[in-house]
Amino acid sequence: MLQLQPIGILGLVAIAACWGLAVVLYRVGSAGTVARKLFILLVVEGFVLVTAGFPEFASGLEWSFWNSFYESHPTLSFLSGLIHHLSDVV
Repeated sequence: MLQLQPIGILGLVAIAACWGLAVVLYRVGSAGTVARKLFILLVVEGFVLVTAGFPEFASGLEWSFWNSFYESHPTLSFLSGLIHHLSDVV
């Protein structure tokens, strides 16, 4: 049974806030402005939060489930880590 965890819910709210504000900034900013640059930063930050595991926290499933999932999908685990660390660099 799924039990939502508070840290996961806050993480999902943060992801929604990043991407929601990014859409607003994209709509109001013209090309080359600070608003467009902040739009890019917020989109990347949303990817950092997604790959940091907040969806896993939000589901409330046992870590053994996620460990077995990522062990059976090593490419997905590698790509998630790669996206997370590249997004941190950006």
